[in-house]
Amino acid sequence: MSGHNATRSDSPLEELGSHSLFRSSRFRFVSVVASYLLAVAVIVSAMLFGYQSQIELRLDERTREIAVAYETVISTLAAAPELFYSQIAVDETVTRLMQEANNASEEDLARLNRELLGYLEGDYETLQRQDFRQLHFHLRDNRSLLRFHRPDTFGDDLTDARPTIRLTNTDLVPTYAFEEGRIYNGFRYVFPMFHQGDHVGSVEVSMNYRAIVSRIRLSRPAVFDFVMYRQVVEDLVFEGELDNYEISCFSERFLRETASRAPDTTEILGVDFGCLLEDVRRSRNLVKRLESFTAETMPFSVNGATMAISALPIRNLSGDPVAYIFGFTRFEESSMLRRLFGFMGLAMILLTSAAFFLYLRIAEAHKRVLKLSVSLHQTIQEKDRFFSIVSHDLRGPVGSLASLASILREDLQSIDGVPVNLNEIAEVVAEGAANSSQLLNDLLDWARSQRGDVSYKPGQHDLSEVVDQQFAISRHSATEKSIALENNTGDTSVYADDYMLRTIIRNLVSNSIKFTPEGGSVTISAAQDPAGTTISVTDTGVGMTEQQQRDVLDLTVKSSTKGTRAEPGTGLGLKVCQEFVRKHGGS
Repeated sequence: MSGHNATRSDSPLEELGSHSLFRSSRFRFVSVVASYLLAVAVIVSAMLFGYQSQIELRLDERTREIAVAYETVISTLAAAPELFYSQIAVDETVTRLMQEANNASEEDLARLNRELLGYLEGDYETLQRQDFRQLHFHLRDNRSLLRFHRPDTFGDDLTDARPTIRLTNTDLVPTYAFEEGRIYNGFRYVFPMFHQGDHVGSVEVSMNYRAIVSRIRLSRPAVFDFVMYRQVVEDLVFEGELDNYEISCFSERFLRETASRAPDTTEILGVDFGCLLEDVRRSRNLVKRLESFTAETMPFSVNGATMAISALPIRNLSGDPVAYIFGFTRFEESSMLRRLFGFMGLAMILLTSAAFFLYLRIAEAHKRVLKLSVSLHQTIQEKDRFFSIVSHDLRGPVGSLASLASILREDLQSIDGVPVNLNEIAEVVAEGAANSSQLLNDLLDWARSQRGDVSYKPGQHDLSEVVDQQFAISRHSATEKSIALENNTGDTSVYADDYMLRTIIRNLVSNSIKFTPEGGSVTISAAQDPAGTTISVTDTGVGMTEQQQRDVLDLTVKSSTKGTRAEPGTGLGLKVCQEFVRKHGGS
């Protein structure tokens, strides 16, 4: 028996009242509903965040694609101007005419302009067939010598208007950049020109946006448009050439060339270009973002279809944004991602809802079980109380009857001439009364333990003395069967509850005597270790099968076995012993 303290703890069911039960249920229901709504909100937020993240990822990919395509086209197209330059740079006629023009009068300058135009007219037509729009020669002081697209306009100083020309004539190195001109805009390839080693000016080959976007379209099918920053155009273009531009359809801050036709969007996008720009113009946030001159792709809706507009700012030699290339594409990934994340979110919400309603069903069943548990516990308490009252009220009379029956049996055995059948009757009465008294004692002890009425008050006890006292109680039953009672506990001292200790030893000794045949023995021994004290009750009885060992402490199994003299038993005494041992922390 282990020497551990134990305190009485009431069953949780005893603390459950109907008011607290329903209040707890209501609080739990509200908590679960709040958790469910929170879970749904988290799912919706997560799906929206995931959807937006995927949309932004794909929009960024489109922005990078058009930017890479633009840089690739510009680099590729540089081959044709460089080839042209390599040819005219060594053409003595061209370089001589340019040298003469640097010191010529206005009259001679006009003559040299016409001579150069006639000499290179065929080369200019070749460049035009390659989508190059402008061929322009400049003197070393940055004055215009010959514009093939406007041959009658020459002699104007381009130092402030055309940084690419100024830089080329200053550093004598080629310069590539987009730039607005006095007449047209374009991507400029400007090369320095020399005659017999002397710098005589520069030559420029440029292309318009149509040549660029037509090649970008080869790598990515899309509808492109090009616009210039209005302030840049009005500051640089000749007043008489402003008719080359018109206000852009989506913002007054931008201009587009009047000569450029509206792109055909029906085949690629399925909508008219005018409708496309109308929807762009109605989206104030979209226009505001376009006017910020940042490279990005933005979605917008046209007639129920989702489109994407990729805006690529074009910067001049100084790095300032002066124009935009717009790429319009269908954004079919948007609807696909919307369906995907919508389906995922719906599936997760349905699973969460199913779990929620399953929990409600379980909670409802749990509430019913709790109600039944409370009712059952109350019934058990009433039953235990009834057993306790009955056994307590009968304990005294039955104990007295057992004592009187034992005295009557002994007195009849000491009187000569008493009929044998009378002695047998007295023996049966005495044994029946004794068994009834023992049964009531076991029943009372068990009922009290079930109700928690047995207080646990441990203290130090001489085990040998306790065993001797219990042997004295059982001496008569043992003597009748010639069973020897042996106390081998020595001077062992145990820390235990006195009432429980005596009840345990009394029941175990009584049980051993009952199942030990005549001439046998019952021995009690003890062994101590740091964990506690082990008390052993051994006998020479009939023993138990494995099934009997499993059933003997299970009150739901009717496992009562009669003793060697057919003594009846209920197994209740062993159950009492088990509970009292557990009170001490033993097993």
